[in-house]
This record gives sequence, C-alpha cells and structure tokens, in this order.
Amino acid sequence: GKIVAGGTYDYSSSLNKAIILRFFENSNFDNSFNSVGFNWYGNDFGTGYEVTLQCDCKYLIGGSDYLARVKLDGDIDQAFANNGHFNISFDFYPSLQRSIILNANKIYLSGYYYAQSAFVDKGCFVIKLNNDINCGSVLADDLEKSISIEINPNPAVDLITIQLNDDDNEIIDVSITDNLGRMIISNDKFYSVDYGLQCNMAMQPRGAYFVVVTTARGRRVLPLVKV
Repeated sequence: GKIVAGGTYDYSSSLNKAIILRFFENSNFDNSFNSVGFNWYGNDFGTGYEVTLQCDCKYLIGGSDYLARVKLDGDIDQAFANNGHFNISFDFYPSLQRSIILNANKIYLSGYYYAQSAFVDKGCFVIKLNNDINCGSVLADDLEKSISIEINPNPAVDLITIQLNDDDNEIIDVSITDNLGRMIISNDKFYSVDYGLQCNMAMQPRGAYFVVVTTARGRRVLPLVKV
C-alpha cells in the first residue's frame, strides 16, 4: 500500500545525490521513512537511475559509480559492502549504472562507461556481485525458516487462514501465486480475522499454489494445495 520512487537530487549547482522517496497511496509522505519520507545517498556526483526492492524489504539504488543499500526506515545499511555502498568505478570513468537485477543470492549491474582517456573509449558493462541475502525465486526454499507461519487448512477447499506465530513479528505483505509464479491473489484480497489473515480460494481451480508472505524479519514461500 505504499509507493516508492528513486531518482536524482540536484542539491547544489552540478552536485547530485541519489534519492529515495516513499509515499502513501494518497500521495502523502510516509514519515516512517527517515522521519520525513525521503533520504539521499552516495557521493556529491551521484545519480539514481534504478531502485529495486530486495525480498528482505531493503532497497538497492544506484546510478553513477556506486550502489547503495537502504533499510526499510530509510537509513543506509552499514552491513552492505563498504559502509552501505559499493563502488563500481574500477578503471571506468564514469560508470553509469542503468539497471539492477536480483537473482537468487546475486546482484547484476549493467550500464555504460567512458574510459579515463579523455572520454574517447566507451562501452557497456555487466557486473555480478554476491549478495548476503538469498532472494531466490518464488519457487525457492524459504529464506527465513525461523519465521513460523501456518496455512490452515492445507489442502484447502475455499477459505484459508494465514497465521504468524511470532508476537515480535508482523506481516507486511501476502500474496498467492500459481506454479508458474504468476500472482493470482494480491494482498488487498486478504482480510484480518482474530487469528490471522484470511482469503477465499473457492473460485480458483484445483492445483498447486504458493503463498508468499513478507514479514518484518524476512520472507517465506509456502506451498498450498487447492482441492
């Protein structure tokens, strides 16, 4: 139920930083993000061309010669790379990052660069980085097996209930996909009951599904059978 935008903040003459802004659906700033709804990252010549959400609800943003990881509250994630930033300059100048793709426990960056020889040489680059969180695909094993979640009943005929058995955790998002990874029931189709979240599978055909639950401590993907 929130909107996240990433881009470039021109704060002084030609000095730029990457910026992330988070809004509610009514366009008001989400003040739980850095207390004002936005924050900027990187060096004085930074830009933000791409922002991506990891499965653990952290943001990756990059554009010029660095990649930054941002926690859900808007602060830099100091555990990532060098105090939250990864420098991708190497021998390029500048390396302009245009896309960030997550695949299992890897981060792929792509873009274009000019070499340092008077901007004469130029070309494209792809960089593959190890990630410290395994985001996998929707068919992957659970990312956080310590998160205790139950689906009842399973197999199901119509109503199912998602119950989080952890008082110190909360469900941020839940959806149901088919066995090809296509979302068939979104978060807004679930409603709260005394013991969890409920939705109705009665209109769905028989078969195998996956329930994707994102919590404040990580994500779990659980199998569901409709009979």
